[in-house]
Amino acid sequence: MTTYIRSKSTFLLIHLRPYHLTTLLPYNLTTLPPNHLTTLLPYYLTTLPPYHLTTLLPYYLTTLPPYYLTTLTPYHLTTLPPYHLTTLLPYHLTTLPPYYLTTLRPYHLTTLLPYHLTTLLPYHLTTLPPYHLTTLLPYHLTTLPPYYLTTLPPYHLTT
Repeated sequence: MTTYIRSKSTFLLIHLRPYHLTTLLPYNLTTLPPNHLTTLLPYYLTTLPPYHLTTLLPYYLTTLPPYYLTTLTPYHLTTLPPYHLTTLLPYHLTTLPPYYLTTLRPYHLTTLLPYHLTTLLPYHLTTLPPYHLTTLLPYHLTTLPPYYLTTLPPYHLTT
C-alpha cells in the first residue's frame, strides 16, 4: 500500500480519512517522504496511536509546521524518544501550550539543547513541576536570560 501511495502524488493522502492512517502499520509511515506528512491536515496526526509517531525518524517532525504539534495530545509527546525532541527547531517548542511541557518526563528536558530552553517563554518554565528543573544540567540554566529565573515561583528555586 505504501508503494502505491508513494507512486502517486501527495494529493492522494489528503483524500484519505483519518481512520485510514491508523490502520497503517507504523513502518508504512516511515517509508513516506517527509513532505507527505505536511500535506496531511493536523487532525490526522492526532488520530494516530502514539507509537506510530515514535517510529518516525526525527527529521520528519522538523518538517512539520509548528501548529501540527499543538494538535497532538500531550500523551503523543511523552511517548516520543527524547532525541526526537532535540531535533525539533526551537520555535516548535514555543508554539506548544505550557501544560504540554509538564507532561514530558524529566529526561526529555535534559536532552534538549540549551538554546531550546531560551526560546521558551518564561511562563513555559513556571508551569513545570520543580523536579523537572532539578534534572536540568547546570549549563541549561546558565544559558537562560536572568529574567527567566525571576519569573519562577520561589519553590522552584528551593528544590
